[in-house]
Amino acid sequence: IFFRPSNMFQHVTEVADESQPLTDDEKEILEKLREHIGEEGQKQLTHESQVRYVRGYAFEAKNAKDGMSPKDKWLEVACAEADKTIAWRKEIDANTLETRKLDKWDVFKTSWVSGVFGTDNQGHPIIVERFEDFKLDRILMFKEEDLVVYQARNMEYVQRRKAKVSEKLDRSIYKHVYILDCAGLGMDVMKARAHVQVIFHVAQYYYPETLWRMFVTNAPMVFRMIWSACSMWIHPITRQKIKVLGGKALKELKSHGVEEHQIPSSIGGSWTPNKEFEEELKSDLARMEAEAQTPKDEPKDSEEPKKEDAPKEEGSKAEDEPAKPAE
Repeated sequence: IFFRPSNMFQHVTEVADESQPLTDDEKEILEKLREHIGEEGQKQLTHESQVRYVRGYAFEAKNAKDGMSPKDKWLEVACAEADKTIAWRKEIDANTLETRKLDKWDVFKTSWVSGVFGTDNQGHPIIVERFEDFKLDRILMFKEEDLVVYQARNMEYVQRRKAKVSEKLDRSIYKHVYILDCAGLGMDVMKARAHVQVIFHVAQYYYPETLWRMFVTNAPMVFRMIWSACSMWIHPITRQKIKVLGGKALKELKSHGVEEHQIPSSIGGSWTPNKEFEEELKSDLARMEAEAQTPKDEPKDSEEPKKEDAPKEEGSKAEDEPAKPAE
């Protein structure tokens, strides 16, 4: 399926920062990072993810001490953080989150409602969440470790959507815009503060360099209390990307490249999904699910079927016994 980007992205008039070519220094660090994480690590981190670790930790170069060169410090931190994420992704089997059944997933997605809609004028997908839609009493019923997995599934979908946008725009898009509507935010959120922090922690620490801008709308007084308590957990660079909007939110959003027709009606917009784009995403997921169900040792159509092994001698080890179930 192919359609001209202008059909869906005619409002995209600027080129995103992440779409710029890698500098020579970034290329050097990326090559060394890839060598460090090896083939196994590259199965967990896509090329775009690797670039995010290179660019996202470039600021560490200024923290070089004790004779270490700025570039070595940059590489050291990028590799260390990538290693943490690779280990985490293996632990939760992140590559299969969208294709395997997760217990209570349906409960989570209706308790922490999150949607991805249009894009800003640089092509960044727009995530919208509203406190009015959250059911924090249900969120409190979840174990924190389960919340990590569920939110990681949300983020895997967002990453896949960005990859599709990149394909249509023919340039790299790996960041997003996040709009948090605080209408309906009350003191009950204080009870769920730890759980909410866990959910936000996932994107910040395991999907670094993915936030372009965050906009907070309809922020009541209680938000300032929460912000003062939670902001210490947010990286300073991330804090600079967060803007609390006033009463004329739509006008302010537009000044930051977020058009009304790219956000949902629930926050005053008029976005409608592009059917072809959404169908492509569904087809991609169906293909992923089919591949996940196909045994790895099943021969492809173009391959000759393997010849049957010779009969085992009596008393030999039964290598074809059923495997033990995974623990």
